[in-house]
Amino acid sequence: GLKKLGLDELTDTNFDINLSKESKPVSQLRLGRVRSGNATNSSPTQVASQYAMLKGASKVMLLKSAISTTVDTKEWIAKDLLNILASDVFLVESFLDDQLVYRITRPSLEEKKLDLKIPKDKKVIKTIVNQSFSALENITIDNVTLGNTKENKPAENKAIKFDRKVKFSLNNGIVYSVITSDKLLRIRVDYSEEIFSRASKLYSEGQRKMAEEKAKELDSKDSNKEVSMEETKENKVKSKLQKTHSQKEEIKIEASNKEQAEKINKIFEKWFYILPDYAHSKFRKEKKDFFE
Repeated sequence: GLKKLGLDELTDTNFDINLSKESKPVSQLRLGRVRSGNATNSSPTQVASQYAMLKGASKVMLLKSAISTTVDTKEWIAKDLLNILASDVFLVESFLDDQLVYRITRPSLEEKKLDLKIPKDKKVIKTIVNQSFSALENITIDNVTLGNTKENKPAENKAIKFDRKVKFSLNNGIVYSVITSDKLLRIRVDYSEEIFSRASKLYSEGQRKMAEEKAKELDSKDSNKEVSMEETKENKVKSKLQKTHSQKEEIKIEASNKEQAEKINKIFEKWFYILPDYAHSKFRKEKKDFFE
């Protein structure tokens, strides 16, 4: 047995490591220590090395350097969850038990508007409004737990209530719904044609204004230049072709964005995330938090 090789049998100082995929064992590995010399009562100071062997195998591999079996599984988790820039967010809506708490829109590319009645003698805190648009920037997590997707609740505690939902609608029509309880967070990703259309219109309007300003600037420089009828006709044809091409491209982009939303949702739908307190609070704001 192992003792003839100067190895300890499975004791409190040895470990079995089971590797599995979808609850099916893939491999079982035993790690143990090599006794120093002929000592019968090994202590940590007498351990010269370690060995590793597959369960049921006849061969044992001696390890040149020790492997730590004290592992915090949290360290295996990818801590960076999301990083969506505020400039990519078109609309933010918050709901408590499906009742609207607040809505923040972007009437223009530069402006953000809080759709709430401002209390008397109060004013809007613009930094809080801006923070709402940037809530998905550099989100990191402390831990994850596997959820029960059929009931949308963690399998280990069905009493947890996910009462708050904040929807972040992006310029490309992808909508991130961040749903929270007092401790956990889950994410649902959808695609909205309406949001894509509204955001595209807003972007086009912003681009149109910039183009008009540029045209005025050029006109002022070339005010004395005459434009022929043929040049005018040619410009109209070009404009029509560009519009048709733009419409075809928009359809392609919309299909691509919808497919992207489906792929992202498959990543998030089974998991419940544990966030640091400072990050978790971003998604549970009240009306009063926006005023001073």
